[in-house]
Amino acid sequence: MLALHEDYWGKPKNAQDVEDKYSRQIVRHLQAAAKEAQKGGQRERLLTLYVHPDAEHAQSLYEACGFTLAPGRFLPTPDIDPEKAAGFLGMDYVWDC
Repeated sequence: MLALHEDYWGKPKNAQDVEDKYSRQIVRHLQAAAKEAQKGGQRERLLTLYVHPDAEHAQSLYEACGFTLAPGRFLPTPDIDPEKAAGFLGMDYVWDC
């Protein structure tokens, strides 16, 4: 699970490089950890993030960091009872390690 408290959104304000933003640092750390895990044979080669469809800033961040939308992986799907999928509305983004 990945989240950045709203107090830190857009921070640090004085960052000269977008890669210095806290959100980018967190995503890059996640990507580096996935690459290391894959080298050790511990994980699949795709890293996925499940994103709420209203989280436009998050979607933009993930796309800027190399994630792509995984079409057809929007929940709830017809095979999942919406009553049992409460809170699972979202879209998958994948990153090829």
